[in-house]
Amino acid sequence: MHFGRAGVAFGRTGACFGRAGYSFGRAGYSFGRAAACFGRAGACFGRAGYSFGRAGYSFGRAGYSFGRAEACFGRARNS
Repeated sequence: MHFGRAGVAFGRTGACFGRAGYSFGRAGYSFGRAAACFGRAGACFGRAGYSFGRAGYSFGRAGYSFGRAEACFGRARNS
């Protein structure tokens, strides 16, 4: 699955890497420019996005995510 401009998300832990951003881990650690990802326990994305909680709720400047870390939407979203 691809989310954001150049972000790639995969795996159960929500590993994500792209142009200038990547995230990892169960808690949904995220940092980068336009990368979005989601995993088992955490969702994260984007430029000025925030991620928190076990359910993977995250929201920020470029987009938002919701649900059990299953859906992520960003500025340049792909589905």
